[in-house]
Amino acid sequence: MKKVVFAFLLLGVYYVAGMYGSPALMVLFLTQLLLMTVMFFLAMYLKRSLTVTFAETLLFAEKGQTLVWNLKTWNKGRLPVSRFAVRFRIRSPGTGRGTRKKIYGDSDCGEGMLSARYLPGHCGKLIFQAEKVRVYDYLSLFSGRKHLKDQMEVLVFPQRCVMKIHMEAGLPENEVSVDRNSFAAGNDYGEIRQIREYRPGDSVRHIHWNQTARSGQLWVKEYQEESGSRMHLFLDLREAPECSPAEMDAFYTALYALLSGLLECMAAVHVFWNEAEGMSEAEIRDDAGCRELFARLYDCAGRGISGNSSQPGAEPENTMRLTVGLSLYAGNRLIRRFSRENLQEELAQEVFITAWQD
Repeated sequence: MKKVVFAFLLLGVYYVAGMYGSPALMVLFLTQLLLMTVMFFLAMYLKRSLTVTFAETLLFAEKGQTLVWNLKTWNKGRLPVSRFAVRFRIRSPGTGRGTRKKIYGDSDCGEGMLSARYLPGHCGKLIFQAEKVRVYDYLSLFSGRKHLKDQMEVLVFPQRCVMKIHMEAGLPENEVSVDRNSFAAGNDYGEIRQIREYRPGDSVRHIHWNQTARSGQLWVKEYQEESGSRMHLFLDLREAPECSPAEMDAFYTALYALLSGLLECMAAVHVFWNEAEGMSEAEIRDDAGCRELFARLYDCAGRGISGNSSQPGAEPENTMRLTVGLSLYAGNRLIRRFSRENLQEELAQEVFITAWQD
């Protein structure tokens, strides 16, 4: 638009200069014409000088939390770039569609950094695909375009949510349930694995008093983990290929809440699921393990799921099962069927399940 207005102004000056035979207006016309020519070649020069890439190739984000990401610029020319626009597409793996966005910035000579923000709406993997950069001259009359092929992956994890779980140790109904803390890592009274320095949250019952008295600082005994403090969880992904991003988002949210709840009363959760290539599994012991699991599940969803996704031949009473349709089973017994509409409220309720030992 600015270029069109400038062109009409140029023609107007030329017309008036010719009509009245004004040398001053003719000089003004030639000066404007020269300026437009200089701006055109300046835009081409700045385009060749500027390189734009993503500063990171992989980022982690949390649903509902603003993600701050960066573009790295490199201006190898002698003149600064006053304005440029990068067009990129945000899409999910396996799809050609997505949302196109633009980000504007400027660049001095040498290296620079441009920050941008994005609010993820769903869990899963997102691909930021840079498509084109458009570099303007100082008057924004002309621009030079350069195609980009750089991309960045963003893994969006669910918001922190812990399902309240009451563990029963498979005892008859008339016996007292085992306290949930007896399943926590380091609380089993087996063989001592090591003696380490006291950390906030450690039980005072595990303090090694002799070592504490000798060293003058608190030391605790860490016990060997017993086999009974592990739960098996099978993920039934048969419905995943037909699910929308919003439906998979609800599944990831429920899975994260379930794992977080189990890890509060178990030492580990053995998670396994079927992919097109066969059975996959992971041993989850902490939040870092949860995120590694979600990264693998996001890759699985991007490749697509085919083949036999039925439950493997593990003993039903040894395994919990979570379906993409948000049904939670203990063995063959349905514990809870969550709804996507009220998922957060339902996850906040207490869920009673039975824990079986290996």
